[in-house]
Amino acid sequence: IGNLLAFATPFFVGWRLCKFRDDALDGIISFRRGYAYTFYTFFYSALIFAVAQYLYFRFLDNGRFSAMMADAMKIVTPIYEQNGMSKQEIDEGMSILTTLQPIHWAFVFMTQNIIIGIIAGLPISAACMRRIKTQKISKRQ
Repeated sequence: IGNLLAFATPFFVGWRLCKFRDDALDGIISFRRGYAYTFYTFFYSALIFAVAQYLYFRFLDNGRFSAMMADAMKIVTPIYEQNGMSKQEIDEGMSILTTLQPIHWAFVFMTQNIIIGIIAGLPISAACMRRIKTQKISKRQ
């Protein structure tokens, strides 16, 4: 369900932008205003989601996420070693991952979501933009 929601997010933001454009702005919105709308939507949703993630990591997770990350690192350790990383560097990275506090995890994911919003806002605002239709004035003589 989480992957489906993540995939549907840009479409939902685009739908909301079109509703905003049609209902509040009489069907006309510039790229810049549309991009600002999408950026603020992603920014505030990332903040709200970060609070929810912090609460989850702080009170419900009990170290399961860190354990999952450590298990994943153990699986890919041979690949890193083949690419020239030493065992000491890999162990240091794993110890850093396991010692991160819930606020750090929430901040990492919030930053990631904001960056995704910055990038995804470009095609969303370009697709939803509408300009004023200019009428050609013909001179009749």
